[in-house]
Amino acid sequence: MVNINESDPHLCHMTEKFKQPTTAAIKFMDPLEHFRVKDGLEINIFKAVNTKEDLRRSQDGNFHIIQTYITMSQTEKREPVTETSSGTPVPLSDWLDTVLQTDKGIQIHFLTAEAITPAIQIINERRMQLQRPVFLGGNVMSKDGQNEINVKRFIELASLIPDVTLSFGFDTNDEPCGIGTLQTLWNLVEKLMQPINIRVPVHILKKSWARVKWLTEKSERITVTIFEKENSVQESSYEYDLLLVRNDFSRRRLYFDLPESRLQKLRKLAVTAGRAIDFFDLQDASKIIWSHATNTKEKLRDALQGHTMMIEADILLQAQGTMNQTNVPVMSHPPSVYSDLTFEEWIDTILPIKNKGVKLDFKSLEAVEPTLSILNRRRLLVNCPVWINADILQGPNGPPVIMKADVFLQYCLKLFPEATLSLGWTTGAKKENETPVYTREQMTEIHQICKNLNQPVTFPVRAAFVRDSWEHLDWLLQQSRGYTLTVWTSGLDTVKKADMDFIYRQTENHRIYFDLPNELMPDSIF
Repeated sequence: MVNINESDPHLCHMTEKFKQPTTAAIKFMDPLEHFRVKDGLEINIFKAVNTKEDLRRSQDGNFHIIQTYITMSQTEKREPVTETSSGTPVPLSDWLDTVLQTDKGIQIHFLTAEAITPAIQIINERRMQLQRPVFLGGNVMSKDGQNEINVKRFIELASLIPDVTLSFGFDTNDEPCGIGTLQTLWNLVEKLMQPINIRVPVHILKKSWARVKWLTEKSERITVTIFEKENSVQESSYEYDLLLVRNDFSRRRLYFDLPESRLQKLRKLAVTAGRAIDFFDLQDASKIIWSHATNTKEKLRDALQGHTMMIEADILLQAQGTMNQTNVPVMSHPPSVYSDLTFEEWIDTILPIKNKGVKLDFKSLEAVEPTLSILNRRRLLVNCPVWINADILQGPNGPPVIMKADVFLQYCLKLFPEATLSLGWTTGAKKENETPVYTREQMTEIHQICKNLNQPVTFPVRAAFVRDSWEHLDWLLQQSRGYTLTVWTSGLDTVKKADMDFIYRQTENHRIYFDLPNELMPDSIF
């Protein structure tokens, strides 16, 4: 186990040299506020700026924060310098003086404990010029299971510059962040006033996230940076691991130290498959405004002109099941199989609007492939949330399923994987003196289908059954942080608003959407 409390005699002798910070306090610079952005995904970090050439390129580029790695020089002078495998190291004092002439933020990652004390002294001498975001830190745990910096001594020294964020990394091979290490780290930083940043490599992100999230819930001061190790080989699901975390955390507290090509893919994915509340700049999923069964030109026009956020519509083939059936997907709900609005017209009308999301509710398996093929051809134009919905299992009082789950998912993953999958159950109206529920067996069955999907999944559930089914629905939500619920109702149902208020209070407000009439919408606590 890593001991992050032991003393470091190499550091102790210099503490008294600058124990008192300057009296003029500099307000901590929040990166998002400083750079006037709303989302940590918009922050660009220039990684490993360790040579004079790197410094020149970083100043010319569109970057917010310049990062370097600091060690001790091996020359007679023995001073903090940048770590570089090629080129001449730059003394930290020169590096700082160059960067401080720009408006860029600063991220300094210490590779050795020996460099910390003289480096902190150099930084402290320039404190009045630091009016920008500054991150200082190192690895709590590295590849060999040891800490590269002495955390306790680093905190003691870095706290003398209260205007910076303290950054702690986990640069391990495959071992996830240990709860014991995180607990010890929290014990050390709990009483600090400074912001704390936790750096997690993407290759251990998925298996570490539950523990890291536990730490972030201790304080709003704690942010997370996800980074990719140099020359590392990542799995094809890389962006979806990032999306899982982004969809489960505040976008203002999450940063990405990744190659630009990766960032571009993630930015696109975060729009089409990200949380709808982030797209619409909301904190609460119950505040999403829905347009239901938007299957005609008139209803679509009203939805586009009004306050609707998510536009839901039903899709089948023109003249589905008749002698006149075509392969043209249209907007219609059975028993009607004709429409004046094709899917192609529908989506081409919505995409230029920019501030509307779409939910595609498939009523036939035959309509899935031609519809998603149309969407696939427009993928570069899709800059809004996309939900793809189908009833893939039989639920309470439900008729037999017409949608084959494996075939439906195959089309989704092949033709438009960059979406939220909305996977539900067929249901029927509640009968007199009956209490139908979603059962644990139904929850287990759908979890078995969804557990290996990379995409976020929302489960549409019928409002009339939700209160009595909550124990089982809650179990389902606990199986993955990528799961959410969407509560809907039918005109045939009697639904109590008190039941919706109950459900709303049972879990985090970004994990349950309510597609309901206004009179049934739950009351916000705040």
